[in-house]
Parts: sequence; C-alpha cells; structure tokens
Amino acid sequence: MIGSNSRRLAEAPCALLGCCALLWASSALAAPLVVAPSSDVDAIVQNLTGPGITVINSTLVSGSAATVGTFVGDGSDEALEAALPFDSGVVLGTGLVEGLLGPNEGFYNGEGSGLDIDPEAGELCVEGAIPTGKEGICDFDGGSGEGIFDATWLEIVFLPNQNELNLTYVFASDEYEEGGQARAGDSLQILVNGVGCALTPAGSTVGSHTIHVGTPELFVNNTESAYMIEANGLSVALECNAVVIPGVENTLKVGIANLGDRFRDSWVILERSGLTASIPVVDVMSDEDADGIPDAYDNCATIANVDQADLDGNDVGDLCETDVIGVGGGACSGGSSDSIPMWWVLSLLFVAVLARRRSARDLFKMTALALLVGTSTWALAPEA
Repeated sequence: MIGSNSRRLAEAPCALLGCCALLWASSALAAPLVVAPSSDVDAIVQNLTGPGITVINSTLVSGSAATVGTFVGDGSDEALEAALPFDSGVVLGTGLVEGLLGPNEGFYNGEGSGLDIDPEAGELCVEGAIPTGKEGICDFDGGSGEGIFDATWLEIVFLPNQNELNLTYVFASDEYEEGGQARAGDSLQILVNGVGCALTPAGSTVGSHTIHVGTPELFVNNTESAYMIEANGLSVALECNAVVIPGVENTLKVGIANLGDRFRDSWVILERSGLTASIPVVDVMSDEDADGIPDAYDNCATIANVDQADLDGNDVGDLCETDVIGVGGGACSGGSSDSIPMWWVLSLLFVAVLARRRSARDLFKMTALALLVGTSTWALAPEA
C-alpha cells in the first residue's frame, strides 16, 4: 500500500517478542491515507466532477514530478478523519503528493514540478519579462513580486446546468512554525472564469498567511503531530461558490505554488465529486414589503401584493405599474411605457365633453388636437 512503512528484517532469526513488537509498530505507523500519484487528467477530472457539470476539455500541468494524485482514507484514524472533512478526492501539491502522508516530521520538501518564475534568472511576472510557455504560472503571483516555484495546476473548460459553481477544498501546508504561526504564504489559486474564488469568509486569499492559529475557526493545528498527516497545519473545509453562465463554456483553474522559495510544501485537497453546479440559495429573510414573498421572486417588491397579480404578464405586479390604463412601465421593474398614459386619457375625455357643444368640423379639430397632445405626451414621457 502506498505510504505504508516497510522494514527489512534481520537475516538472523528474531525472538518471538521482537517480531511481535515489529509487527505492532508497522501497523501503528501505517498511513491512514492511501495516495495514488496520477498524471491521467481524465481520471483526475472524473474523480473531482459532480452533478451539474459537463466537462468539455481539461489540462493538467505538473511537470515531470508526481505532484498530482488521488487519495482515499482507509478508516483507521478517526482523529484524522475529524480533521480532514472528506475521505477521498484529489490532491495537488508543490511537492510529491505522497509527501502529504504522515506522521508529521517537521516539514516536507519533496521534488516539485520545476515550473518556476525565478527572479534570479531574470524572470518576472510583468509584461515583456514572462518567459514563453510560463504565462500560466503568473496566476500564482498575486502581485507579490516574489519568485514562484513548483507550480502545479488543473484547468477545466465545462458547461454548468445551473448558475452557481461549488467546489469544496482544504488548504494544507508545512508553512507553519511551532504553535501554528504562519511562516510564509504559499499561493493557492482557484479561478472561475479568471476571478479568484479561494477566499476566506472575510474575503482574503486563502493561504498560511490568512489561515493560522490567529483564525482558530478556520485552522487545524498539526505542529505537534496530532494527526497522521505531514502538513503542519490545514484549513477546515472551505467552499468556492462562484457565479457561472449555464449552458455555455466556463473555465476553472485550480492550483498551488511555492512563493519566495522552494522550501516547505503545500497542498490543496479537493473533495471527490465536490465540483458541482447549483441554484444559489435565496435569502428568504429579504422581503422589503413584508408580504411573505422573497424579494428575489416578488414581482412588486416595494408594495405588498400577496396575490402577485400581473394582468399583462410582463413580470411587473399590477400594484407597481405606473400607467392608469393598461399595464407596463412598472416602477418596480423599470419597464417601458407601453400603455395609455394619463394625458391621453384626459384629452379624450375633454373631446367627449366638447362633442355635445361643437359642430362636426370643430369636433374633428378637437379630436385631432387631443390625439396629437396625447401621443406627444406619451412619446416624451420618461421611462420608469
């Protein structure tokens, strides 16, 4: 099993007690995670994708090292299962994915992808200084201006069937000193249509510089090897929730990189089938007119109208219409003035009164004038 400890037995026969002790130690130190390195992008994406997502194409960028893979918990470590909120999924790391396996031995610095932006080599994430073929690495810069090392990422082009993308993940890192203090900030990026989505509830970019002992509601401290995992610290389960456009191609980029140096690796752990599309939850408490209908679904959100009456079917409640006759141009929706305005109505009533006292010729003139005034007023009326 990948990640299990093995020992070479001495050639000389061992005592029964010694053999039993050796077997017990091997079992006790066995890693509770089974990690399988993989460069098969289709298998990785299949593991990650859940309901509502149709994948068009995908790209895995990981260099020659085994910095991407899948994992599954074997159920032997209840403490770790409590710290890591899902028992299977995908791992991307700045070092070998097997380096995630515990126990924690201080810090891990495994072979990385070698995909770097190295300032000492004259490489910078500024226009004109980015080496050809390394453009994708600069997404991990975040404006820091530091070197970017051992970047690994996954790109997916997909069709969602709803208008919100959801992705569940955990950030894990050796960039923590004893006690859970942040040492540096390796770069985790989750970009949905180019917009960052790896954010804390406060809106800060996720990393060891924002998730640490000072944010206990987000941080799991492992500097004292409480869990059978290499990382000195990890986040609780975090959610990327982003607006997407159903039925058209959208993009997702998930990856991680070392910032400033190659030392002390970090990992992003993605829940199996955790990439989904859904309908955003409506805040049912938002009901301005207190008619029991959430504003997001209310056709007249400023005036109570429990019956949602809408005579002309223009999605503007009748109580929010601004016109006297007909419907349209609702004040609640900003609709166009597509019905008979007040001035036209008054003009026609005026003609009707004069009809009793005027000749046919005068009546014709007054009718024409009323139509002209009414039509002009309607055309010049500002839209609601």
